Amino acid sequence: MEADPYAAPATTEVGEPSLLKEPVAIRSAHILHEAAVRSMGVLYLFAAGFALIQAAVFISRTANYPRIMPYVVVPSVLLVAGMVWIGLGLRKLKRPARNVAIILSAMALIAVPIGTVLGAWNLHLLLSRKGKVVFSPEYQEAIAATPELRCKSPLLWMILIVIGVVVLGSLFSLVMRAAL
Repeated sequence: MEADPYAAPATTEVGEPSLLKEPVAIRSAHILHEAAVRSMGVLYLFAAGFALIQAAVFISRTANYPRIMPYVVVPSVLLVAGMVWIGLGLRKLKRPARNVAIILSAMALIAVPIGTVLGAWNLHLLLSRKGKVVFSPEYQEAIAATPELRCKSPLLWMILIVIGVVVLGSLFSLVMRAAL
């Protein structure tokens, strides 16, 4: 009997190498994704700095209205503290920070166009197969076993520098507008 020429080719599934057996191989395979997630943490820290300056300007403008001060100060402090917590958690690849970042990234999708792009990218980084591996306890053990491995991608740094310049420019214009 002849083989069916239209049949799908036979495949064999190859599982991922065990994280505990091959930490160098698994870390090398995921290090760019890890660097991108850590870079996302830096973006949250930049956003926290921006929110802090924005909150300071808003608080200074409402200083003459003591009745509304608690309604301004408390949410501002909670927003900045939450963003710092998420940023540091993503830098350290902590699972609770990942879960909150997933929620915020999904909410950012409605902020067209920049929020949509950043939210979609963040969701890709956090929910992809590599993203799940990077936040796993086994990967944390692989990081501890391979401290000599570092990401050497200048592209990520260039992207961070461009975003940093845009954020600093925005902060400068906000402060100048508030001064006028």
